[in-house]
Amino acid sequence: MKKVIDKIFYTNSIKLFYILFFLSTIFFVFIKSKIFYIISVIMSCIIFGYRLINRHKKIKMLEFYSLDDEKQTNDRKMRSYQFSDCVAIVVNVILCISMDEVFMKYYGNSLIWIVVCYASIYFVSVYFSIQKNLITLKVLCVLMSTMQGLLIFLGLIIFVVIMLSVFVHGNCVNIPNLFDKSQIDSIVMWGFIFEKMPLITSVTASISIILYIVLIFGTPYYQYNKLIYAFKTAIIIFTLCSIVMFFVINIATDSIVQFAHEKGKMLLENMPNDTIDMSIYDYYKNFSKTNLSNLVYLLLLPYTFGILVSGLIIDIKKNMNVKKADKAFEVIMTHKWLEIDYYLKKYYYYGGDKSKMQMFEQINIISNKLK
Repeated sequence: MKKVIDKIFYTNSIKLFYILFFLSTIFFVFIKSKIFYIISVIMSCIIFGYRLINRHKKIKMLEFYSLDDEKQTNDRKMRSYQFSDCVAIVVNVILCISMDEVFMKYYGNSLIWIVVCYASIYFVSVYFSIQKNLITLKVLCVLMSTMQGLLIFLGLIIFVVIMLSVFVHGNCVNIPNLFDKSQIDSIVMWGFIFEKMPLITSVTASISIILYIVLIFGTPYYQYNKLIYAFKTAIIIFTLCSIVMFFVINIATDSIVQFAHEKGKMLLENMPNDTIDMSIYDYYKNFSKTNLSNLVYLLLLPYTFGILVSGLIIDIKKNMNVKKADKAFEVIMTHKWLEIDYYLKKYYYYGGDKSKMQMFEQINIISNKLK
């Protein structure tokens, strides 16, 4: 029985999810019972929940942290499973709720589904960031911390796939022109949404900060140097983006402003007075270079504000970890009769100075010889 429990506990989250999903599907297809399917999905959530709680206790006690493994392969793997298990629970909950036709009728198109799916994608990126411990993946996590970042990332993936298709198969593809009327209309509408609906800006900034906090607290301390480099790299990327956008605005301002004014006139002439939204009309009519600058500022605001808050949190955590390492060192020095393996792990995990510990061990050896 213990071997079965250990197998469930240590199995890769993705593999376990596929196994449980396959079993749930069998219940649904062959037994043809919605109740059995929902019960099996709930059981899957319970299993992943058990894994999360049990593993969290072990992680907190540094049971997976090894003094003999500099790369901390097992510890990284177990910490990353926390995020993939969360995604598995979310997916199972969505599968369970989707069986309720009444709920889906009223809430099927709710914005909360977009937020949940977005958070799940972000958690998957954090999963790979912790397990692989690559700066590029950590930078990706920072960039994907907002909706617009995710959309840009997905857009880049689609663009790369299209380019590969062109290169391999020789297909001709029409690449959208930034200054096409439909693209310009999208730019103006995004400006209207961000300027006239401050709730959206506030929500995106709040989500960004929450996801940054998740990334910071989920990342083990021995990966903090790479995480800090990732934030600094992101700042450089945002600075370059703002410079590029500045030049693009200067080049495209006249055509965008002219289009906005023409679109405003068209809205007033072609739409009945009782259906036109005057706020949209006024925005198109009075659109200027200032609105374009505001759009760039509001698009980058969640990143800049989120990174400032994240930098503060990282500094606080680093100071707290230094104190934890010092406290562990004091315990090692003064309580020799205790089992010190945990405190040694704690000392090194929180960034304790190796030379300081080596010096203490040498003094200990010399004092024992003198006795």
